[in-house]
Amino acid sequence: MKIIYSILLIVNLNQMFSQTFEEHIVSLFALDAFYVDAADIDGDGDIDLMSASRFDDKISWYENNGIQNFTEHILTTNANHAHSVLASDLNSDGLMDIIGCSREINNIVWFENLGNHQFSEHVIVTNSFGEYVDTHDVDQDGDMDVLSASFFDSSVFWFENDGNQNFTPHLIANNATHAYSVYAIDLDGDNDIDVLSASNQDNKIAWYENNGFQEFEEHIISTNAMMAWDVEAIDVDGDHDIDVLSASSDDNKIAWYENDGNENFTEHIISNNAMYAHSVYPVDMDGDNDIDVISASMDDNKISLYENDGEQNFSEIIISNNAIIAYNAMGIDIDNDGDNDILSASGGDNKIAWYENIVEGCTNENSCNYNLNAEFDDESCIMIQDFNGNGDVNEDDILDLQDILLIIAYILNQIELNLLGCEASINNDPNIDIFDIIQIINIILN
Repeated sequence: MKIIYSILLIVNLNQMFSQTFEEHIVSLFALDAFYVDAADIDGDGDIDLMSASRFDDKISWYENNGIQNFTEHILTTNANHAHSVLASDLNSDGLMDIIGCSREINNIVWFENLGNHQFSEHVIVTNSFGEYVDTHDVDQDGDMDVLSASFFDSSVFWFENDGNQNFTPHLIANNATHAYSVYAIDLDGDNDIDVLSASNQDNKIAWYENNGFQEFEEHIISTNAMMAWDVEAIDVDGDHDIDVLSASSDDNKIAWYENDGNENFTEHIISNNAMYAHSVYPVDMDGDNDIDVISASMDDNKISLYENDGEQNFSEIIISNNAIIAYNAMGIDIDNDGDNDILSASGGDNKIAWYENIVEGCTNENSCNYNLNAEFDDESCIMIQDFNGNGDVNEDDILDLQDILLIIAYILNQIELNLLGCEASINNDPNIDIFDIIQIINIILN
């Protein structure tokens, strides 16, 4: 019973840790800001940003000067109802090019990076009805191909790059009703590139199996993603197969679909409180080597982070509820400080913003649980002299849950940071571990 009690106390561990985020506005002049991406566009070693905005028909990139001051460079104001933007090296010259699509003129274009902040526009396809683009070497011939979700003709395409950036369209599917999102990945582990789509009039998440010759067979993952807008894929549960995630608006849902290893998928709801959920993005945000999830939802103006406890139980952290009509969000280390930040686009305030991930922890180098990456002290430091055998770790003359939580914090930090020292122990053995927690519980109960 005492051991069970100690295990149950661990659920309160979140009292010991917190992630905070500070908003930085990049632009308030991307009219109906709709989509963002991030990459090192100018090759200077820092992360630049990109946006597509619909009401000004604009695709832009924002140059990072290295200390996160951003200068806008407009690539075009002729991308009527610009819907998507993506960075990829299409011509294999080592420079990041930029791909965009526009709904009203149905074009998918790419902007060739010529170096020195110069770009040349090229058309990949016209009359594409493209909403969303992705890139991958679909045919594995050593160059990047382009994929699109085509809204008005309910189709998914890939555009074959001949190596000289001449693109040939190939139809993957024409029954993804109001196809909106596309994502390319080897889903079944057979070393070819499969494709996923989200389509919102048939509420469908589907994947298209590549037979190795770029002939695709549809497999339905779900028809219960009500008004599906976005699809992503990654190994969420760490079992070495690819799982799938979706955002859907009519059920306010962020979900992941567990792959059993044979591409049978089981839905798990992360949240049904993302009001008019519009985007989903998986990334490890807290550096604990599991996959967390970011969402943008329009009706509650919310950017959220769902923190994975390692067992695929997700706890929501609201990053912002002031991203007015939040369309899109993603995670990447924008400030090059070793943790991932969040980038968003929101249309109601014409805003491109990034949210700096502020690491909190013990900043005392002489403590047992010193966190080298901590930017702010969270008063969780455990000093060597705290372990004096009486169980009162924080020396407040009260033996309680806080002493247990401090030991848990120390144990986790010791494992994560490989700290040495602090050999003193509550139960007088050489280690600080779960048995010290049990010893405190015994003292409390007895």
